[in-house]
Amino acid sequence: MSALSRWADEVQGKTADQAYVYYKQQDSKDRRTQENINSMVANAFRNVNIQFKAQQNDEIGKALTEAIGNEVQKELQKAINTIGK
Repeated sequence: MSALSRWADEVQGKTADQAYVYYKQQDSKDRRTQENINSMVANAFRNVNIQFKAQQNDEIGKALTEAIGNEVQKELQKAINTIGK
């Protein structure tokens, strides 16, 4: 059943003012429902983005730690080699 036929069934026998009030109530419910859906979708995308950024930051942190560790190890090895000569 389409929304229009449901509305027609609901307002049958009512005055035009009553039919309009019913329409506005349904429209308001539909808008709130759509806003809730939009909000849930936006939050889902935001959460995925936050998780992706956290994963990226974790990977960047690991790469930096490894790179710094490698450089420190190279410098220590140079110092050891210099001392050993």
